[in-house]
Amino acid sequence: MKKNYSVSALRRKASRMGLKLIKIRENSSWYAQYGPIMLSGTGVNLQGLTTEEANDWLVSDNQIRMARPMKTQATEKPGAVKDLTQALRTMPTNCLFDDNQRVAIIDPLTSAWNSFDGGDATAMADDKLWRAEDMVWNPPVLSFKIERHGGTVNGSSRADVYEWGANLETLKADCEKVSYRQKRPSDKRLDTKKLAEEIAKQILGHQKTLFLEWLLPNRVRLRISQVVTANNKQTAGSRRARLRRDLSAQLEQHGWHLMLNTTPNTFEKTTVP
Repeated sequence: MKKNYSVSALRRKASRMGLKLIKIRENSSWYAQYGPIMLSGTGVNLQGLTTEEANDWLVSDNQIRMARPMKTQATEKPGAVKDLTQALRTMPTNCLFDDNQRVAIIDPLTSAWNSFDGGDATAMADDKLWRAEDMVWNPPVLSFKIERHGGTVNGSSRADVYEWGANLETLKADCEKVSYRQKRPSDKRLDTKKLAEEIAKQILGHQKTLFLEWLLPNRVRLRISQVVTANNKQTAGSRRARLRRDLSAQLEQHGWHLMLNTTPNTFEKTTVP
């Protein structure tokens, strides 16, 4: 009798076999077509599996085939690929599509996208293809560029631009990042060394400011998040690290050091004057 694996155990088993197991929520719009379980990987793309079927397929090391036929990408949308191929036959080759031609291809490309192996790289999905641009048909490859906004969601001022190539003969898709676009003005450059010099003077002079919290006569905490702000979390983190380094270098010359294993950005002088 086979062991009945949990979904997490099945996912680990699939990972060891070089496969990806995806459990689709019942309230998802994809559930009826692909759920509840999908298995994908090189040479494998099973959809519409129950937990028991996924368990049988993995535990038996692929020797047991399901009693009922499984839907696969190879058979899921043959008509969609044919429709895309037919639509591309009416398009010019080796030149950029105009807006009307691009719009005419978006729908059949979207319908066929899940048939392309590799089409999910960089979290790409068919519902993002409406942003495709610079579309060129060089049989058998349809290429296009698309702007991705993951970085801007995390605070970046730039959006990455990827170039995709979808091969209608091999049904493989691949991409590479080719450029970026500035979506809004970047944060102004910050001279952390100059700023560190000013803060060091305030600390050495035992000044009380909004950015300095004196814990003891020889111990002070820098409220670094109030000193260095930025729209981009990565930019802010990098700038704060540089300021901490530059300030430490300034203060070490006067017997102060950055304390470890305590409140962050706390400096202490080893001896009280």
